[in-house]
Amino acid sequence: MNEVSLANLQRILDFLSLRNLASNELFFTSFISLQQPLYYIIIFYFKNKFGINNAIDSE
Repeated sequence: MNEVSLANLQRILDFLSLRNLASNELFFTSFISLQQPLYYIIIFYFKNKFGINNAIDSE
């Protein structure tokens, strides 16, 4: 392997690792921002499915 192809390979691997890092960052940012609405949807689902009421609702 000559120096030119080694430099090209290194540049490609650096790009792929940066792209992977950006993809992971996007996933975790999306996950964190969607976590709270998803939590409320799950709570609403279980309250309706099992008929769970708060103490305030039953007064």
